[in-house]
Amino acid sequence: MILTRKERSMIRRSAGCARSGSPSIEIIPGDQEPTEEGFGFRYETKGGIYIAHPSTYSKTGWSNMVYIHSSRRVEVGENFLQHYGLGNERREKHGE
Repeated sequence: MILTRKERSMIRRSAGCARSGSPSIEIIPGDQEPTEEGFGFRYETKGGIYIAHPSTYSKTGWSNMVYIHSSRRVEVGENFLQHYGLGNERREKHGE
């Protein structure tokens, strides 16, 4: 399913996402409304303990910090998109 930039923006806003760091949109089966899932980037120790202030560790020379990538995404149901006329099915019908 192909979404326009405007449609992606509408979906992210309805999920309550902030404008910065726009998360990807994952289309799942069902009729789920847009929801934000996952977490933002962070640093942890190799043992898995969250580091609140990574700059404190960076000045010691040796560090056991591990960067954890963001897993933020917006999940939305395929039927939800079709119900509101979002996605490429609408454009294909319009072109016929």
